[in-house]
Amino acid sequence: MYECTYVCMYVCTYIHTYAARVALLFSAKMTERLMQRYCIKFCQKLGDSQVETIRKIQRVFGNDAMDITQIKEY
Repeated sequence: MYECTYVCMYVCTYIHTYAARVALLFSAKMTERLMQRYCIKFCQKLGDSQVETIRKIQRVFGNDAMDITQIKEY
């Protein structure tokens, strides 16, 4: 389980870094939201619960994280 969490955090951090480069093409807010959606989908594929996914998104994105209700929609 620890390895899955580590992999998810690594992938989300990588996506977050990559999206910073892509932000030149799209608005920053739109890119940020898209990155978070990818991370949510990735966590779901790993079988993480909603609570685990929310914690990971909040840890990686900090103050820029989506609201809990928005995360639950995906």
